[in-house]
Amino acid sequence: MFYNTTVSTIQQGVCRRSYWQYAITDNMVCAGRGHRDSCAGDSGGPLLCKDRYKRYVLQGITSFGDGCGKRGKYGIYTKTSGYVTWMYDVMNDKYFGD
Repeated sequence: MFYNTTVSTIQQGVCRRSYWQYAITDNMVCAGRGHRDSCAGDSGGPLLCKDRYKRYVLQGITSFGDGCGKRGKYGIYTKTSGYVTWMYDVMNDKYFGD
């Protein structure tokens, strides 16, 4: 069964202070809202955001977090924008030939 919720992306500085014991890199995006964020078993799931045309785009892939919906903690996602070229190359080679 799939569940969804609405969360907000969090500024990198806020996220880094919240997860000071981890190396939160520029290839990561943090998101959460109140007592909502990703939870155990969500790893690999999508973080979708609407673009200016109101289309959903894949912003991140669920990576980890600290518990589920803890105050001051957020879900950590791998930012997909840094991997678009690689994904295109893999998909193109595997499914479309070159």
